[in-house]
Amino acid sequence: MDCTKWAPLLQQACEDLEQFLTTNDAAYTGQMMQVLGKLSEKHIYFKLLY
Repeated sequence: MDCTKWAPLLQQACEDLEQFLTTNDAAYTGQMMQVLGKLSEKHIYFKLLY
């Protein structure tokens, strides 16, 4: 598996989660779910997170 192409998406999901935990703004969970949806199309492992 070449994870380098997923790195930007993973980084974005992590940043969105961090922002949600810091601010409790649910908008960040929506953004994180969009990113996880994109990742779930690439590998079945991410479907579990999605």
